[in-house]
Amino acid sequence: MTSMVRTLGISMLFVLVFVVSLPAFAGEEATPQEVVAKIKEAKEFLVKAGDPGLVEFNDTKGRWAWKDTYVFVFDCEGQKTLIAHINPKLVGMDLAKLIDPTGRNLALILCEGAGKPEGSWVEYLWPRMVLGDQKPVRKISFTMNVPGARYQVGAGIYNETITMGDLEKIR
Repeated sequence: MTSMVRTLGISMLFVLVFVVSLPAFAGEEATPQEVVAKIKEAKEFLVKAGDPGLVEFNDTKGRWAWKDTYVFVFDCEGQKTLIAHINPKLVGMDLAKLIDPTGRNLALILCEGAGKPEGSWVEYLWPRMVLGDQKPVRKISFTMNVPGARYQVGAGIYNETITMGDLEKIR
């Protein structure tokens, strides 16, 4: 009985810590400027590090995951797959099979944006994975090619009000 009470107490403490810290985490939203800067940094990192550097993008506590977002790496030339992502279940997933609730294909959206010389902002619906939410909401990602590599990088923000026109001014 004592063991069960202790386990229940520890569980309740964990839930309390999680609930108390969630608003602080949720308040830390990445800005479009931070996203662009991080994508440019990730691009330069991968130009130097190459394939061995990809593993760093899977680390939920690494430098590529910050505030309420993260950098992901995808392939538009070959299989059109997610190469690196903070959710290990998505690594290797065929982007063509990822369709948002409005019917938009993520492979087309992400690859079209990354194909522009200076990168581009794209929008689609995606769950707020960092917060554990499964309901898809508007996500706006900045995507860019990695020169000399078969992959592209992207990171995004969740924002219902910023316009694509305003985002295009942020590069």
